[in-house]
Amino acid sequence: MFILQKLFLFINKILLKMFEIRLAELSDIPTIFLIGQKSLPIHYNQINLYNFIHSTNHLVYLIEQSDQKIIVGMLIISTENNKIHILSIAVLPENRQSGIATQMIKYIKEHFPQKLISLYVQASNIIALNFYFKHQFKIKKYLETYYSHLICNSAFYMEYNY
Repeated sequence: MFILQKLFLFINKILLKMFEIRLAELSDIPTIFLIGQKSLPIHYNQINLYNFIHSTNHLVYLIEQSDQKIIVGMLIISTENNKIHILSIAVLPENRQSGIATQMIKYIKEHFPQKLISLYVQASNIIALNFYFKHQFKIKKYLETYYSHLICNSAFYMEYNY
């Protein structure tokens, strides 16, 4: 078992070196929009994305394959004093289970040390909940009707504290 864990960590490190995280530019908006459409039940429109990129208290990150410069995921956060709020995190379906979302969470934790990180997640999204639990996020609140236009409209508010 120990050897398999070591092998998994080694392969994961190699895979993570194949990706780079960078800030989004205006020319990336159509790609970010498509990633949201393909990956999320709720996604931001192009006007929202434009506003986030130009905002002083929002950051939009992209993760791309280093060799081909193909964008495979995105992360949108808001920054307020001692708090980072994840508004959206998405990885294209064909690139999931490769450590990309983990790399994005680690990036936020490393670049914003000592800050509270929060997010809302759909209560029925077991895969996302398990992902956030794995990264030490804790449920702080249950909101029964957070997503008003979804069939499953309940959400959990989660936080990560250093």
